[in-house]
Amino acid sequence: MTSRATSLLVMVIAALAALSSVRAHAQFRVMINAEEGIETSASSVVLPSSTEGSLLVTPCTGCAPLTLRASAQTRYFVGDNPVTLGELRAMLATAGDVQLVVTYDRETRALNRVIAPYLAGSR
Repeated sequence: MTSRATSLLVMVIAALAALSSVRAHAQFRVMINAEEGIETSASSVVLPSSTEGSLLVTPCTGCAPLTLRASAQTRYFVGDNPVTLGELRAMLATAGDVQLVVTYDRETRALNRVIAPYLAGSR
């Protein structure tokens, strides 16, 4: 094989390797976090009346309220301890106006989590 033919073969192999690399890279997808979080006071939140209910939250002063759909997948926490909706409701009834974090899916408005700080009697 001549030097020119060898160079051409090396270039073809390099081009094929580059194309396969681009193809392999194209298989990866960019992950976008579609979850939104709101930190607000408990007085700005109306908890769902049931597991499949809706949570109403006013994200900021002067903002329109958001309705978020709760489901069996919705999780409720006091600190890092999971609690039921009923337990969270009972704790908030005596806790005063504590800060809550409400997370939801930005596209579907599905309620993901409601997180309260550690409350008296919750540990």
